[in-house]
Amino acid sequence: LSVQDTFCGATPISDRYLLTAAFCVFDPVHPISTVRLGELDFSKDNETNARPRDYQIEQIIVHPDYQVSITYHVHRPDSPVRSYDIALLKTVEKISFNDVVFPFCVSSERPSVGTTVIGSGFGLVNETHQSPVLQEVEVEVMALAECEKQYQEAGLLPHLKQAYPNLLNGSKVICAGYPGRGACKGDEGGPLYLDDGQGHRYLVGIVSFTGACKKESVMPGIYTNVADHIDFIDSVLYGGN
Repeated sequence: LSVQDTFCGATPISDRYLLTAAFCVFDPVHPISTVRLGELDFSKDNETNARPRDYQIEQIIVHPDYQVSITYHVHRPDSPVRSYDIALLKTVEKISFNDVVFPFCVSSERPSVGTTVIGSGFGLVNETHQSPVLQEVEVEVMALAECEKQYQEAGLLPHLKQAYPNLLNGSKVICAGYPGRGACKGDEGGPLYLDDGQGHRYLVGIVSFTGACKKESVMPGIYTNVADHIDFIDSVLYGGN
């Protein structure tokens, strides 16, 4: 997804629907109309990078409890509360799957603390440079108290609290990180997943909030907990939308 001057990710979960962050698509001034799938390297031309395909978006379904305000502006670290930061995109045409584009399984269980999970996206690889190549990174699920502590020590807790004032009072988010690596600006909306090593990827989170992206102080990422929103997802996929 191209959102103004940066990118957001989205993850196919069926041949017509993708999951992303509501943060990425709740913008009436710059509505999202297409999603590109199969892009691995933006630096290559079409002749050598023939896999990508753009799909028109028929419908954007944002979680009904997603909270925004009139001061909303995408990709600001001090954006308003991002509770229920999840949305589905419905494509006009069926998605063609191949060895690069395939549906993720939607996990019904929250990963436990210490679990190794994988994130991917075209986000920043340092403070200023956005990668033209799709990046993957392994991180570990963290206890929310430890996550808050790291933001406190970095002086970034006010930003975190503004986006998630009740971070420690629920199960709607996952915190995951690892020293020196993690999600950065431009990765929002992208997947956090488990790989079973047998060709299945289980979507457990959606990138919602990223902190500083200095190599020496990459902050843990905050992800929407997919398992906590199974009812919403099912209502869209099977409820007639």
